[in-house]
Amino acid sequence: MKLFLSIFFAILAAAAVIGAALLAKERLDNWKLELQSCNARGEMLLAKSQSLIGATSVAEAEANAKLAAALVPEGKAIDARIRYLLEHKPFGLPLTASEQRQLDEYKRSTSKP
Repeated sequence: MKLFLSIFFAILAAAAVIGAALLAKERLDNWKLELQSCNARGEMLLAKSQSLIGATSVAEAEANAKLAAALVPEGKAIDARIRYLLEHKPFGLPLTASEQRQLDEYKRSTSKP
C-alpha cells in the first residue's frame, strides 16, 4: 500500500509540474502574440501616415493634416504598449537581441525633449 501511495503521489507531482510548464508556455506565447500584434498595428499606422504625404492641393493637405493629427494618439498608445510589453517580459526572462534593440529605440525616442 505504501508503494502504491508513493507512486501515486509521484505521478500527481509530475502532472502538476507538466501542467505548470504548459501554463508558463501559454503565458509566454500570449506575450509574444501581443507584441507581434502591436508591432503590426504600429507598422500599419506608419504606412497609413506615410500615405498622407504628398498632397496636390491645399484642401487635400488640410484634410491629410487632420487625419495625421488623429493618428498621433493611437501611435503613442501603441508605442507605450510595446514599451510596457518589452519592459515586462513574463517570468523576468531576458530580452532577445532584437527585443532589446527595440526597447532601446523606444527609450531613446521617448527621452528626447
